[in-house]
Amino acid sequence: MRTAARLTSSDQTLPELDPRMPLRRPPEWGSHEAYELPKLSSSCMWRFEDDCKSISASADSQEPPEVPEALAVRFCPYQSLDAPVFAVITKKHIVIYRLPAGQESGDGKVLTIIRDADPGALLYTCTWILDRRTSVPYLCVAGKDALIKVYDINKGRIHRTLSGHGGGINDLNTCPVNSELILSASTDTTVRVWSFDPIHNEQPCLFILGGEGHKSDVESAAWHSKGRYIVSGGIDSCVNLWLVPELPTAPVDSPAQVIWPHFSTVALHSAIVDCVAFFGDYILSKGNQDNVIIMWKIMGFSSEDEPDTDIAPLPAIHRPGNKDPSQLTRSAFVPRVTRQCPTQYERRMQFSTPKVNEFFYTFFELHHQPDQHPILTFANPAGSVYFWSLQRIVEYDRISTLIRKSKKRKEAKYLPRWLRPDTGNPATDTAASYSCDEFREAWDDKYTMVDGQHALEPHVTINVPRSRSASNKLEPDFFGRQISWSPNGEWCVVSGSLNRVLMLRRWHTPQQESSTTSS
Repeated sequence: MRTAARLTSSDQTLPELDPRMPLRRPPEWGSHEAYELPKLSSSCMWRFEDDCKSISASADSQEPPEVPEALAVRFCPYQSLDAPVFAVITKKHIVIYRLPAGQESGDGKVLTIIRDADPGALLYTCTWILDRRTSVPYLCVAGKDALIKVYDINKGRIHRTLSGHGGGINDLNTCPVNSELILSASTDTTVRVWSFDPIHNEQPCLFILGGEGHKSDVESAAWHSKGRYIVSGGIDSCVNLWLVPELPTAPVDSPAQVIWPHFSTVALHSAIVDCVAFFGDYILSKGNQDNVIIMWKIMGFSSEDEPDTDIAPLPAIHRPGNKDPSQLTRSAFVPRVTRQCPTQYERRMQFSTPKVNEFFYTFFELHHQPDQHPILTFANPAGSVYFWSLQRIVEYDRISTLIRKSKKRKEAKYLPRWLRPDTGNPATDTAASYSCDEFREAWDDKYTMVDGQHALEPHVTINVPRSRSASNKLEPDFFGRQISWSPNGEWCVVSGSLNRVLMLRRWHTPQQESSTTSS
């Protein structure tokens, strides 16, 4: 029996913004504010006494005991731009939280808490969907028990439950062009695509991406912005690109099987691939032993081209101990390496993520919204949160050229706020105020696109203060698991160890970091 218990609630779970409140819209593209990165505003910790002790385990289990962790966090994208509501998933609980909007101050508030009362439930991931007929948002959660539970948050109860996977579900994501379509990545080696369109009520699972894709657990999967492609990564160190078939417009009796990915490689990462994402037609991926996030491109692939549904790559012939690169990658876009196209993929950029220490199931997040600067974020197991502004990288290339020209002409050149050394004098803003050569190495470490092997240092690093236990003892370093951005880019939220959630804010005067603990 699938059960849920609502522990607390407010009068309005998913609120509309007070029309009298001044709105916080994203700043203009070229403004100082658009380049700003967040600062730590507050943190919350929920000490659910029953969060782990009620998780069932076999008597002969060799696995370590469960510890409290908030493994997933997701903002609801179907609210007003200035109604920052997010869901946090702990191992047994769903917490719905509202942050300050517009010019509001404070830490925000808990709107509702729902506990998954199933003995076998252990929650890992979540995503929001929107019923396009009623405009009601629902929250999908999944985890160890291989079920996708769809919650009506306003009513605090399960709306429906989907089954089909043969193992735990590690990742859920909603299609960016269809709010009633989600993917799920599972330990059963497959990615499934599910529809919440009423026409598919009898058989909501439309596609199973598997067969000759992954040989072990799939840890992460993500949609392309156009909804026709999915990228996946897994424990087998493999990254696959899948073509999503045309959606059926009538009920289906059984899911369609997609056997072959259109691109597959085990050459990029040396171990577990635990996070993947698209950035346009580029792909971002992270291996748990690499200490970098890699941005790369599949040669010959363009989402502007009409997908060829009649071709798929042939399987590579993997021979034990064979390190021949031709055995590690297969592609429908460049089936064979030639003199004209000497590679099937190309690294474009890397981002340094130190101190990962072989931990996996740590997700980076790319904030990429129309008319907003794209920002890459990652939290490591050692209490640090890293930010990279991808627009700063583009802008730095232009500024470097202007500085070189201004030096020849002996002219002063304006430096943007984000590039100026911290001298304590905000009025100092020209290149002539500094010895640019003195700072060039540090700037290059963060911003220069030398080649695909250079790992860019974080543009901003937030070192998270350690929390204290109920007995006032210092807890271990914060271990960030997942990150989510509010749709307007004002808030960044990080969930992680000990059910702790960090709230980081832009465009607001920060005060002393505050911490809230709930029991």
